[in-house]
Amino acid sequence: MSRSNTPPSPETPHLVSLVLHSKKALQHGEQLCTRAHELTHATSAVATDVLALDAKARWITQGIQEQLKLAGTVAKTIEVQRSRLDDQAKEWDKARSFHSGNLDTILESLERQLVPPGFHLSSSSSSIFGSQHTDGEDSEAAEEGVSNEDRTKARSDTADRSKWKTLRDFVDFAGIVKATEEMDDDRDILDDILAKTEGFPIILSESIASLKDSLPVLCELPSIKDVFDAQEALTTNMANHLEGLASHYEQMAAALRDKETGMEFTEEDLQEMNRDTDELPSIITELEDDVASIKSSHDQLQSTKNTILGHLRSLSEILQQLDELEGVMADMLDQQQAVEAEYEMHLASIQQHLTTLEHLYITYISYETSYNSLLLELERRRRYRDATEDLVYGMVRQLDACVMVQEIQLRESFYATHGPHLPDDLCYCVANMPTKWDVGPALGEVPEELPDVDEDLLVEAMKRMDLVKDVTESL
Repeated sequence: MSRSNTPPSPETPHLVSLVLHSKKALQHGEQLCTRAHELTHATSAVATDVLALDAKARWITQGIQEQLKLAGTVAKTIEVQRSRLDDQAKEWDKARSFHSGNLDTILESLERQLVPPGFHLSSSSSSIFGSQHTDGEDSEAAEEGVSNEDRTKARSDTADRSKWKTLRDFVDFAGIVKATEEMDDDRDILDDILAKTEGFPIILSESIASLKDSLPVLCELPSIKDVFDAQEALTTNMANHLEGLASHYEQMAAALRDKETGMEFTEEDLQEMNRDTDELPSIITELEDDVASIKSSHDQLQSTKNTILGHLRSLSEILQQLDELEGVMADMLDQQQAVEAEYEMHLASIQQHLTTLEHLYITYISYETSYNSLLLELERRRRYRDATEDLVYGMVRQLDACVMVQEIQLRESFYATHGPHLPDDLCYCVANMPTKWDVGPALGEVPEELPDVDEDLLVEAMKRMDLVKDVTESL
């Protein structure tokens, strides 16, 4: 600009206005730079907090996840232990089914074997093997003795096998039912014991799943380096603008002083000062935009910090719930151990029922075998009785038919030849006939009576005994 020593012109107020605008822009720029400086320092502090809080949140989250994994192991352990106990019960049920099946088989076999009426109506006891009888009338008849009417009824029932009793009728079936009911009751108790911890695995699994779902999702942090690099670029740009504003203000202030000393400015100088002053708003706007960008990055980190603080509060609540869950798990494990001890003790006690079933099976197998042996024994005795009677009565018949007749003839011939020549009072016995013999049971004994056994029953008994013999030999 050119200068001349002329008096002040009317342009001086306009120049003052430009100086004031420049000063105001400079002050505004200084405020914006100060604000940017504060925000960058605050951003640094927030960034430090964000890194520390994020590390803490991730550490706590990892710890919770490990605890939840252990809790899952506890739930699985309880489930495995319950499964083991349940498998023991299934093994017991399998053994019970086996023994019950054997018992049902032998009872069905006993039901198919008929007992002739003569076996029980002619006996003074209620059962041929001493088993408890289920018919009250027969028991009463056994106590009072068998009447002729009973014998007549037995003979009339012999032909009608539909009225015959079977071997099962002599079994204490009421005792079997009672033993079965007691076994069912004890088995139900076993289920009741195991049911005490039935919901434990589900409760733990649901609690673990709930805590897992409530864990906050920790997002990736924004790049702190990128934030700092961007802010550094913005503050550098703002510093450059502030230097420009300060330089412009100094130039305008110097121009005003020169004007006041009488220096004149050309039209071109004034236009240049106006152009520079008109650019001040755009510079201020750019500074404001830079401050806004710095604040945005600061707010972003502050929001991240607030989010992490919220996560930490949630994690604190989860930790409290996890502590409560640990107490619940400890109680569950104690209860599970108590249930295991009670369960195994009761399971050991109900093994006696299996022994009872096996004993009943063996008893009724022996019962069936003894009955079939009885049939064969009766047949053997019948043959012995018949053979003995044939021998005895055959001897009697032989004495009567041959020996006795011949002896009488010889005695009559002797007496006819020599009797007349012997005195009557000499040897009186010479006139006696031979002694007649009657062969029978010994004194106090009666002929043996055996119940009749049909041939088909003997054949079936023989087959069963042969089968028993084959099984015994194979073993």
